Amino acid sequence: MAAMQQDQSTGTARLTIERNPDLEDLPALAAQLSALMAGATRVELSVAAEEVSLAFLQLLCAAHRSAAARGRELQVGWQNRGAAGLLREAGFIRHVSCPRSTDGSCLWLEEHWR
Repeated sequence: MAAMQQDQSTGTARLTIERNPDLEDLPALAAQLSALMAGATRVELSVAAEEVSLAFLQLLCAAHRSAAARGRELQVGWQNRGAAGLLREAGFIRHVSCPRSTDGSCLWLEEHWR
């Protein structure tokens, strides 16, 4: 489901999600993200899955808040823009950062999804 690599010289870890994680996959994915954030200052997540679930999106939101609270950066790159439709339908797309954001950033800002 996920391929990991870490660049010690830049403090950047990369994780690629190749398919839509099932509900059963989410605890392991959360543990992977947490471990990467413990050892890297920046985590780049590349989502290649054609479809994603609301549970996966909620996990990303929680991981982003956790990264900000730890002083880490979580960036998500979407290789398939098809997720934008689900994000809009589910109300994830925002025009301002989430009030829970500790650093003023948000994965779901509309400017990222135009």
